[in-house]
Amino acid sequence: MEQKDFKLPEIDKEALSDSLGDIEERLKEIKERTTDFVQKNPITSIAIAVGVGYLLAKILSGRRS
Repeated sequence: MEQKDFKLPEIDKEALSDSLGDIEERLKEIKERTTDFVQKNPITSIAIAVGVGYLLAKILSGRRS
């Protein structure tokens, strides 16, 4: 069987760097907004965390009789 050469496509490193920079900036903004929300609404944040944890536990545990 003949082995074929596999070539990866060229990557525009500058565009990729710009995209990663945009993503990093957006994540920093989300982190700041989340931190502000938690500091201003600690009880609500705890309630949301408990609710999400409960739902995840129910989903991941499956049906057990």
